[in-house]
Amino acid sequence: MNDWGFLDEFAKFDQHLTKHIVVLMATSSINPADRIKAEQHKHVRGFVEKFLTPEIMKEIRRTHFPTQP
Repeated sequence: MNDWGFLDEFAKFDQHLTKHIVVLMATSSINPADRIKAEQHKHVRGFVEKFLTPEIMKEIRRTHFPTQP
């Protein structure tokens, strides 16, 4: 299953469950259409390019989980 297949299945879950889950798309795709499609998907809260560095992970944590220690 690819990213888009996962998102199709995830969208079928109960909203009470999905509203507490942060979905970030990590991809090595250089296709600008993938970024646009991800940004338009209601469940995708962020889009990052691989490879994930410690700095990128810190930024994700700061941006999406600011109350976590």
